[in-house]
Amino acid sequence: MNRAEQTLAGLPAITATMNYLGDTAEAPFMYYVDPPEGQPFTNVVDDAREVQISDVSSALDRFSIDTDGFEFVAHNHEFADFDDDARVREEYFPIVEKFFRDFLGVDNVAVYDYSVRRPDHGAARPDGIPVAGNSRRPIRRAHGDFALVSGKNFGNEMVPKLGRDPALDRYRSFNFWRPIRGPLTDTPLGLCHPASVVEADLVPMKQFLGERINHISALRHNPDHRWLYRRAMERHEGIVFSSYDSTLPCARGVVTHGAFDDPTTPIDGIPRDSIEIRVLAVGG
Repeated sequence: MNRAEQTLAGLPAITATMNYLGDTAEAPFMYYVDPPEGQPFTNVVDDAREVQISDVSSALDRFSIDTDGFEFVAHNHEFADFDDDARVREEYFPIVEKFFRDFLGVDNVAVYDYSVRRPDHGAARPDGIPVAGNSRRPIRRAHGDFALVSGKNFGNEMVPKLGRDPALDRYRSFNFWRPIRGPLTDTPLGLCHPASVVEADLVPMKQFLGERINHISALRHNPDHRWLYRRAMERHEGIVFSSYDSTLPCARGVVTHGAFDDPTTPIDGIPRDSIEIRVLAVGG
């Protein structure tokens, strides 16, 4: 029994659809901006699978960032104006940076990006195509935020800004995900326990972001995957999970995740309203 099976043993579970990467004739890609004439927005084909997703609400202390690559945390704060980009950067970023310095026990921490996700963001885009910028829809597709090449490029670009050397210092990227309003029951976030993922499951997917090209990890289906979530999260509750770790292979340092439709969501549940903050930490 591996770590994923051990920590999820005995917990209640739901059955839900998770969209994996299907077969494509060429390497998967997606445009976050208008593609060249004659080019589709994406060649990604979903492979929809029914999976068991364990509700870990009663067993949060089983998981830790160091052992599992993710951890459920409390985050009490007064900031609420997440539609004001300037205030988010000037006021909320420092709150998160202090939280991470305490959480990780490292001094070199910097927030470098964020997204607010609601169902109506980017509604004019073709179905399933994200919208660029900080206002985005939930992504109903299993993925990791980095691939190996983008993780190395990220380190070479960002780590020197903290006065450190990516060739010498361990660097990590984290995603800090939490509701803006709760309880969050609409399209919650599912995590695939990294102990159930192997390198062959991860496929680099190219993202065209205007003049910049990025790579994330798309996830192919593997029946060994073990999925989990925390049901009905409140605004003071969050998840910290690893997006990249320079000391680990991708299957361990890149926690794959995706939004899904929870069959237990009440009819009168509030629409998804969440924020994710992306954090660089060097050292530790």
